[in-house]
Amino acid sequence: MPQLGSFMKYLRLPGDESLKSKYKKAGYFHSENSIMEEVKSKLGLIGRHPILYIMEAADDISYCMSDIEDGIEKKIITPDLFFKTMIRYYNNDNADKNLIKPYINKNNEYNDYDFFEFKIYTSVGLINKAIQNYLDNEILILEDTFKSIMEDQSNEAILLKYLKDFSKDYLFVAPEAENMEIAGFNIISGLLDDFKYILELDSKTFQLILVDPPKELNIEQRLLHKLPLKYIEVYKSHLQKNMFPDLDQNFVEWYLRAHLIVDYISGMTDTYSLQIHKLFKGIDVK
Repeated sequence: MPQLGSFMKYLRLPGDESLKSKYKKAGYFHSENSIMEEVKSKLGLIGRHPILYIMEAADDISYCMSDIEDGIEKKIITPDLFFKTMIRYYNNDNADKNLIKPYINKNNEYNDYDFFEFKIYTSVGLINKAIQNYLDNEILILEDTFKSIMEDQSNEAILLKYLKDFSKDYLFVAPEAENMEIAGFNIISGLLDDFKYILELDSKTFQLILVDPPKELNIEQRLLHKLPLKYIEVYKSHLQKNMFPDLDQNFVEWYLRAHLIVDYISGMTDTYSLQIHKLFKGIDVK
């Protein structure tokens, strides 16, 4: 139960507009709503699990630093460019110069090791601030009325935002990053489009091809063979539970079928999704 509670960042169902201002994304399906209610009840949660605040801060700090480090290693940016832009932060009246002071205003050019030392030194300051913010606001966190432990007006939060903005301005617009994002978008949207043939079947026909597929349904049956058995078993289990008795059961079946496909695609690794995309497009048939 604690593990389930600890990774549910967005406690909102799809279509629930009442919580949209608090949770910008939907965090789980309607079919999992009863599970989430049980988790919240047994853990005594009013809202998000407290550890989520810590995990969120850890993600912000670690990924922010690693994105910049990756950019330096891949020669997308140079340490010299990074530190020269950091001088702008250093010269800001609101900046805490002690967070970055040892690495600014050097006379020589910066190198990779300078950033490595900067990352260690600055991360310690950011982590200590995250710890202190959590301790200072634990009551609000337990009540789920606190936004984030690294989104206040502190010097550390301002520095973290500056680092994020640097990545947006210099890394995420680099051709390497944009090419990956375009490719990823087309792979995912392409896979969803490829599985539309299964979703276009009526409920009775889909149930039939699960048991005794007619010969004329070649493409649907072959697509179905790509879906792992464990996902199909979950689909069948949900169907038998009759979890939405007040809704049209043909719609419920279609919803669970779409859930089945989304579960399969979202569970793919980058390499596997590219492999399946190439297969479906006839680019690489093995």
